[in-house]
Amino acid sequence: DGQFRAGDAVDVAVDDGDARRVIARGLVQYDHGEVRRLAGHASHEVAAILGYAGADTVMHRDDLVLL
Repeated sequence: DGQFRAGDAVDVAVDDGDARRVIARGLVQYDHGEVRRLAGHASHEVAAILGYAGADTVMHRDDLVLL
């Protein structure tokens, strides 16, 4: 949710009953609009969707911290 740019640190949250619980924080490799466009697609489709060959993941595990 929300707006972010590539390189920003964002929270990764899950719905936990009536509340959201943050389970991780990491750096994203795409802007929020690009993430919405890529949602549900395979990584090999990134270039066709965005018009450029980007990263295979939205957030790489090397840029992720579990909380």
